[in-house]
Amino acid sequence: MKNLFLIIVCSILIINCKNSPKEAAKKITTDYINNNTELDSLMQTCFKRGIFNGNILVLKNDSIIYKNSIGFADGSKTKSLNQNMLFNIGSISKEFSAVSIMKLVEENKINLDDEISKHLPNLPNWSNKIEIHHLLNYTSGLPRYNWDKVRTDEDVYNDLINIKKLETEPGTNFMYSNNNILLRKMIIEKISGNSYNDYVKENLLSPLGMESTFLSPLTQVSELAKGFSDQPNNEEQTTYDKMSGGTYITTNDMYKWISGLHTEKIINSKSKNILNTPFTTDYYTETSLGASNIKNGEMTRHQHSGSHVNYEALIDHNLDNGLTVILFTNTANHKLWKIDHTINSVVHNNPYLIPNHSIKEAIQEKCKRNIKVGVSYYYQLKKENIEAYNFDDQRELNNLGYDFLQKEKIDDAIAIFELLVSEFPNSANAYDSLGEAYFTDKNYDLALKNYKKSLELNPKNSNAKKWIETIEKT
Repeated sequence: MKNLFLIIVCSILIINCKNSPKEAAKKITTDYINNNTELDSLMQTCFKRGIFNGNILVLKNDSIIYKNSIGFADGSKTKSLNQNMLFNIGSISKEFSAVSIMKLVEENKINLDDEISKHLPNLPNWSNKIEIHHLLNYTSGLPRYNWDKVRTDEDVYNDLINIKKLETEPGTNFMYSNNNILLRKMIIEKISGNSYNDYVKENLLSPLGMESTFLSPLTQVSELAKGFSDQPNNEEQTTYDKMSGGTYITTNDMYKWISGLHTEKIINSKSKNILNTPFTTDYYTETSLGASNIKNGEMTRHQHSGSHVNYEALIDHNLDNGLTVILFTNTANHKLWKIDHTINSVVHNNPYLIPNHSIKEAIQEKCKRNIKVGVSYYYQLKKENIEAYNFDDQRELNNLGYDFLQKEKIDDAIAIFELLVSEFPNSANAYDSLGEAYFTDKNYDLALKNYKKSLELNPKNSNAKKWIETIEKT
């Protein structure tokens, strides 16, 4: 179960800027443009701390108030980034498949309550239970696939057709599985008669003028920010994805997508709100458009993040106050949400905080080699250098645990979630995550124990309730 982002504790000086009468005449933008120096100071500090290397674009009411390229284009650190460089945006690219589905719905070519077997008749019997809308809100019941074992769409499909039964009944439980994405793409191809990539280019990218957006499999491109890491034994990412639909994009094109989506240039408002409706509001669940705020039935904030190997991306589009933040990095440090929060504070003249180093990044390589050594190193850092890392953010360990879980390194995931529980004994989310790991390991007794503890700590946790019911029926 994913956490909502938390705020770190560490303040810095706020720089005050005064407006001249001439500047005051430009009231629509000056209040925000005067924050440029402070935003630049913030981002340069993040670079020096080793928590941001990438491109940033910030807009207020469609006007750019800050943009920059900070850091290096690859692991050699001899080539600087520039605004024309492409970054992989990870899961944000899933918006394209979701919007494509809704476009086909608007054209009356499919219905959301269609069983997927209607359009994909060669799948196993479980396809008779799954409806298209289950693919959009991640409630199909399909398990996750192992990223270490799949490289192409064909690999994923072969894995998919060998699934004997669903993890849960469709429509009953949320599970963030990329198998949902493959099925979306397959339906789009079947209905349109085109490849998924061609459909997206023709119906989404071209109408919005997104000429600096490329879908994988990616051929050689000159302006590519290559993912790399300063962690030991972590090689630069030089190969391109072999699966369709992965997206490499500039920050400018990313804003074209955000603007086009929210001005209904591709799909209408009703379709957009369907994509933005979570499975439940009792706990955090990803929607097809990430995490969002809804007011009076309308979307008021669009937030989405994604990662792929050493790439990370974040978009935060606030329709209430007109602020848009786009952050791309090719050296993942899992700090983009915190940087985004700080940017929002700077722009609106609120006290703000600068993130510390990522404890996840600090221990993950040791954990991969030997989980016991990695956990010991965690305690060592906490004892010797507690102020340099953010030990108060449980998302750090939670995300690391899910990294292992998605790669089917279940014992390592359990070890990290056990550490998470010991560090945050009053967190319902921590026990929820540990329960999921034990469930994946088919240790149903311990899964039940931890889900019950999660529910005890948070009686409103409907996710725990549903998994408890599922286990007790098993």
